[in-house]
Amino acid sequence: MVTASVGHGPSLDRLVADIGTELTSTERRLAELVLADPTRVAFDTVAELAERADTSGPSVMRFATRLGFDGYSAMQRFVRNDLAARLTRPTDRIRSDEPADAHEAARRNAHTSIDEAFDRATPDEIASMADVIAHACGRVWIVASEASSPVAQLLTSNLRLVRPGVVQVTGSAAAIAGAIVDAGPDDAVIAVDVERYERSVSDTARLLVERGAVMVAITDGPLSPLAAAATHWCGVRVPSIGPFDSAVPIVAMAELVIAEVAARRRDAATERLDSAEHAWSTLDAFGRGDR
Repeated sequence: MVTASVGHGPSLDRLVADIGTELTSTERRLAELVLADPTRVAFDTVAELAERADTSGPSVMRFATRLGFDGYSAMQRFVRNDLAARLTRPTDRIRSDEPADAHEAARRNAHTSIDEAFDRATPDEIASMADVIAHACGRVWIVASEASSPVAQLLTSNLRLVRPGVVQVTGSAAAIAGAIVDAGPDDAVIAVDVERYERSVSDTARLLVERGAVMVAITDGPLSPLAAAATHWCGVRVPSIGPFDSAVPIVAMAELVIAEVAARRRDAATERLDSAEHAWSTLDAFGRGDR
């Protein structure tokens, strides 16, 4: 059973992610409500939460038990402790300040989402992701949605400079099948996607996992199809900047992971970067000539 303490045990996100694919439609509705606004659990009675989720009291109790708590009261204590810790942070105070116009809203959304991304992605979780990528003996496959393709390109181009065998998986289903034909248990997978999730991303990532690869993911929460399949993942809140979702917090997490991988492969990465610099100079890659 999960205890009421926070900080050293699993987060509520992690508890939901662990059983995300097993949730019934009612339990999923409860999970979405609880994760969107944890204060509902912290201060609502069983009956009140059931009413908000359009379900019954027994369903709420079963949901708490499914998460590993010894009843609703235990889940409530856990969430209250977590809220007490988070509400002391400056990032939580700034979230309560409503900006006056759309431009200011976009700016603050971007800033807050980055702060929140670094708050949610604990050093231990990022370290675990970096360990998988740095120490994989085989290939590192990068799978991302169309919207996240710039992040995938960033991961691919930078990780190739610090380790061998980095492959971005793109194209049609037939092309993907041909690309990953040699995937095996020595490999790692980095999957990147946020809501609205592209089915091909989770399907490809799961296929690689079935072939023995270890998966890490950058996604937007425990209800993501990637979170359930990943050994390690970090979650980001994706704000809107104008009419589109922002990639800023996802890029920030990708760069943090890349830096951690480079640190773990410092000697080998130095050799690869020296070799790359020589090749760039030979090919006059950046148009500098003899300067």
